[in-house]
Amino acid sequence: TSTVTAVLPFNCNTFDNPDMWSIAKKAYCCTHGGKGCTTPAPTPPPTPPPLPYDCHAGIANWEAGWSDEKKAWCCAHGG
Repeated sequence: TSTVTAVLPFNCNTFDNPDMWSIAKKAYCCTHGGKGCTTPAPTPPPTPPPLPYDCHAGIANWEAGWSDEKKAWCCAHGG
């Protein structure tokens, strides 16, 4: 039997300073192991909380169908 060994384009497990790596090695090692990244990935902003009322739902019958709280909230928030 024979053993097949994959040859990787870069060794990302070296103990040298990643700041000295080529741009290509930094990109490869960042993508394939999280090493050598020039900047950390930005943290996505938190998801805003849902609105308390959907001012478009039931708009055709808002006077009779909406609660006083929904009418006040939608009026104050451009609904």
